[in-house]
Amino acid sequence: MLKQVIETILGFQGFFDNDSIVEATGNDRKEVKWRLDRLEREKLITRIRTNGTKPQGGSNPGRPTKDIIYTAKKNALKKRLAKMTAKQKRDTAWDKMWRTIRIIRKFTRGDLVQLTGAADQNVKDFTGLLIRDGYIKQVSLEGKRPETLMLCKDPGPQRPRISIKAKGMRHESRVKE
Repeated sequence: MLKQVIETILGFQGFFDNDSIVEATGNDRKEVKWRLDRLEREKLITRIRTNGTKPQGGSNPGRPTKDIIYTAKKNALKKRLAKMTAKQKRDTAWDKMWRTIRIIRKFTRGDLVQLTGAADQNVKDFTGLLIRDGYIKQVSLEGKRPETLMLCKDPGPQRPRISIKAKGMRHESRVKE
């Protein structure tokens, strides 16, 4: 909804108030007011004046509200909107490994290193955590010397959020629950 409010504000010329945003978006007055307060705290819009109070209309005649007039800092709002629409999450090595595991189902750690370009230790850490949490398991195939792993629990295309509890793991900052 914040994105919709910002887009609406960018469409206005000059000044605007809460009611004009509510009318343009069709959203709840309180929700819009909360978004405007947030934008004001972020210094993306500025409060120009307060014209006293006016009674709330509609089905809730409750207590009167202030009629606040705002002006927007258009360039700052455009940057904020661009940041919101940009891809926020970067594709990590663990994400690549998870997609690869889902596709090939049976693999060795060496296979993951070759297919994803991840470091040996990174592959060892990630597969160890997946084994611990039951997403993959070790299988023994006759004549195969390297340890073969197999996907046994597939929650979907998004990499499962696994917690890192072992000390000495190098990738603690990448995975958070």
